[in-house]
Amino acid sequence: MALMLAASTALMILGLIAVIGAIVYKIRTGHSRVETASAAAPGSVPGPGQGEAAAQGQIPAPALASLDLPAGARIAAMSLDGDHALLNVVTGEGPGTLLFMDLASGKVIRRIELAPQARADPS
Repeated sequence: MALMLAASTALMILGLIAVIGAIVYKIRTGHSRVETASAAAPGSVPGPGQGEAAAQGQIPAPALASLDLPAGARIAAMSLDGDHALLNVVTGEGPGTLLFMDLASGKVIRRIELAPQARADPS
């Protein structure tokens, strides 16, 4: 029992040393990347892959993209992966559409129409 208490105490002390070391490292190395980017170009947020450009104050103007959706459609879910986004667009008429977009260009790369399956008759 005393051995478990000593091991637990040693592990807690090591964890505390690691946290203090991380804090000291952050303080000694200066500002974080986000703070550097916002100081370099006020009012703009760096996009994916623009960390180095942001640190040097060379952030391009934000790209705007428009997406034509049918009347009454809404984006039910969205998933981001690097420079790509998957949008689940739902309309009142059917199951909906999946749109795979390139965020750098703002273009729809692929459109997948979801169709309901016919249920098999149990008899």
